[in-house]
Amino acid sequence: MIAAAWLLGAAAVGFPPSIGQPVERIVTAEDTIIDMARRYRVGFTEIRQANPGIDPWLPGEGRTVILPAQHLLPRWLEPDPDAGETRILINVAEMRLYVLFADPATPERGRVVSFPISVGRQDWRTPLGTTQITQRIKDPTWTPPQSIREEAQARGETLPDVVPAGPDNPLGQHALRLALPGYLIHGTNRPAGIGMQVTHGCIRMYPADIAWLYDNVTVDTRVDLVNQPFKFRWIGETLWLEAHAAWVPGAPDQQSLEPLDAALAVALEERPGAVVDLDRVREIAASAVGMPEIVPLLAHPEQLAPAPHAPTTHTESADDPA
Repeated sequence: MIAAAWLLGAAAVGFPPSIGQPVERIVTAEDTIIDMARRYRVGFTEIRQANPGIDPWLPGEGRTVILPAQHLLPRWLEPDPDAGETRILINVAEMRLYVLFADPATPERGRVVSFPISVGRQDWRTPLGTTQITQRIKDPTWTPPQSIREEAQARGETLPDVVPAGPDNPLGQHALRLALPGYLIHGTNRPAGIGMQVTHGCIRMYPADIAWLYDNVTVDTRVDLVNQPFKFRWIGETLWLEAHAAWVPGAPDQQSLEPLDAALAVALEERPGAVVDLDRVREIAASAVGMPEIVPLLAHPEQLAPAPHAPTTHTESADDPA
């Protein structure tokens, strides 16, 4: 079991609450959503959420497609990143990985780089908690574990004992081994699946993205794995919410708004006395388009029920891979 606690306080190093900006592109006759996702380095599910109702295979020549390139920073796990630290922050709910660079020369301006990822399927959940990189591997081989062998046998397939490095290796050309036994951050020989719940619990990245990450992190780099479908961040005195589908474990057709109140309470602790339009909050959460939206603030607290009291920490655990 891996236990974790959200950090509620402000960071010793100043990281931006939001990175990037949304971008619009015109669909060509040959485009599919998978093509556009890879071309613009976003995830498949991200584009579908940002463009409700779009046909992933025939999006429509001449149609304007929103590329969700703006992201609110998730909340890392305690303690704060130290000056000089590089930390990986993975939010499985949005299928996105963040790299936090806390440059000691400019502690007020930490740098953030972000990439789309694939995570574990509903029956192979990606674990949550804090771990670290234990090994960097160039041109990895792959030894299929027994559970994956059995799954392949059920489909009538037989996997080799070891898959050598090369174009047929599902780990791609780079891998970062985690201290969690059996889990990797790795590339892929099938990049069309990036941005989906398709792995056996590992974190899968576009080949160019994992190559960059491989070159920019070291052994012992800390990795925080969190599940935050609802991200609130203050930008100045404006509260923003970015909502993603909050799936119910074991029930892939159901979504839950249960984490919403806890995430909102954390944000309201940062601005004591602020009162938000709860109806609008729930509308944004239910739509789950995966792009930051402004949360209206109300001047009259009596218009709303009190926000739930926020505990000092929120604990999450995972007993098996997702």
